[in-house]
Amino acid sequence: MTYDGDTVRFTSWRSRRLSRRNVLRTSGLGAAGLTAAALIGCGSDDEDTGGSGGTSGASGGGSAGSNVQTSGQSAAFERKGTLFLRDTPQTQDFHRHTGTMPSPSLVCDTPTAIDASGATQLFLLDAMEAPDAANYTFTFKPGVKFHNGRGMTAEDVRLNFERIRATDGAWMKGTADGISSIETPDEQTVVVTLDEPYSPMLSLLSEMWIMAPESPGWDGTITEPIGTGPFAWKQWIPNDRIDLEAHTEYWQPNRPAISAIQVKNLEGDPIPALLAGDVHISGITVTQRALVEGNPDVNLQLEKATSWEFLSFNNRSPRAPFDDLRVRRAIGHALDKAALNEFANGDTGMVADQMAPPNSFYWSDQIVDPFATPNLAEARKLLAAAGVGDLRAVMPVNSTPAKPEVVAAQLREIGVECDLQVADDVTTETRLQSYDWDLYFAGSGTRSDIALRFVRMMSDGPNPGLWGGPQNADYDRLVKEAWAEVDAEARKAKYLEAWQVVMDNLFTIVAYHRAGLTASRKEVVGWETGAMANFNRIDGGVSHITLA
Repeated sequence: MTYDGDTVRFTSWRSRRLSRRNVLRTSGLGAAGLTAAALIGCGSDDEDTGGSGGTSGASGGGSAGSNVQTSGQSAAFERKGTLFLRDTPQTQDFHRHTGTMPSPSLVCDTPTAIDASGATQLFLLDAMEAPDAANYTFTFKPGVKFHNGRGMTAEDVRLNFERIRATDGAWMKGTADGISSIETPDEQTVVVTLDEPYSPMLSLLSEMWIMAPESPGWDGTITEPIGTGPFAWKQWIPNDRIDLEAHTEYWQPNRPAISAIQVKNLEGDPIPALLAGDVHISGITVTQRALVEGNPDVNLQLEKATSWEFLSFNNRSPRAPFDDLRVRRAIGHALDKAALNEFANGDTGMVADQMAPPNSFYWSDQIVDPFATPNLAEARKLLAAAGVGDLRAVMPVNSTPAKPEVVAAQLREIGVECDLQVADDVTTETRLQSYDWDLYFAGSGTRSDIALRFVRMMSDGPNPGLWGGPQNADYDRLVKEAWAEVDAEARKAKYLEAWQVVMDNLFTIVAYHRAGLTASRKEVVGWETGAMANFNRIDGGVSHITLA
């Protein structure tokens, strides 16, 4: 086994990466705003599926497939090979994705993009001006073509904003709803004015997949996305695969270097296929790592950003006695975070108490974790003070019970018996949104900006069930004040105040942060994990690889 660079334990790897990232100071606009092609910077669902292969993997060995000579590329350039990726497609309508699907990056580009270091860069944008966090002038690259051969214009971008705003459940709807006006003074320029200052805007545009308005289903649900990305849509066979072919007029010269991709909906353990050479790239779990360590044909890489996992209480409709802070604190004291982290992550995780990972920009060493180590005596004392004896907690489980079982065993030590109710994703999600439960152990993946973590616990936040649907006016106010700040340090201070509200009310208890693992075969040349789980990105991913 080889890592990308030196083989290091998680703690030293994390601190080395963050020392580079600290200078970026997140997605904040400077006091004087941003102009031209400035570096923007950024901050950082719910399944333990490994690394930036995530649910992804590449299956099918070798480099079979057609060779495509592309007009407009260099004369010697020739695409070779078909790559098979593993993903579970949620929808063909990429405006409706939930933030957990890496496949849209194969078909669609975005105005901005998150690079491997975690910084936000201009992608489809050629230039950008923002005197403050409410007014943006975007200049898009000329010569960008959709897969149907038509050139992308500012009007296409405006229509994408409008469709997102009009689509219930759209991933970027909250951002689009905050737009007061959109103007297109020429074919390459979009001027956006927001109702209120919103500093995460630039980073979040890295998740706005641009599609042509002539995409079939545009007025309802898109069935065949026409994007500008490195691969064009051919077909989707539900529960089987998506077939893609290289975009022969892609705006990045000599990319992609492979001729086709098949995104396969494969179930089960990817290791046998990886070892047999039938899988090129796959996210793997910590327990699967032992099966490929020492194999000279396999390289391992850590993801360059972290997911976080946590134990949430039902905050929207709590049942007694879980509405009593003494009971919540008792449960926190019963948790053995270090043991849980070791079980779940080995050396790829670290115990934590905040939404941001330790030593990152939005993390604070001034916040003290009251549950850093278990204290069963204090837990029993708090339960007695609350008049609680043996206690039953209903805990929904999303498909895989291993980690909730460890949590349940720890809580059993103080007389709390967890009723683990294992169900499929849809059933569990429905249960969470009905708030007919007491505890839920969950995780949330990497994000383009930490705003996408804070927003989930707002009173009207998207998909709030993972955090028990908190509704707290002080928290909402502080997060909105953070969004209005153009100074990164001032924004950080507001976010930390908001996080203190979470800790004071114990909406959720953070257990740890973890970096995913990705395995790739030696035949894949140029693959590198990124700070996001996308298959493709501005400075890496599948459009940059070749198959040996």
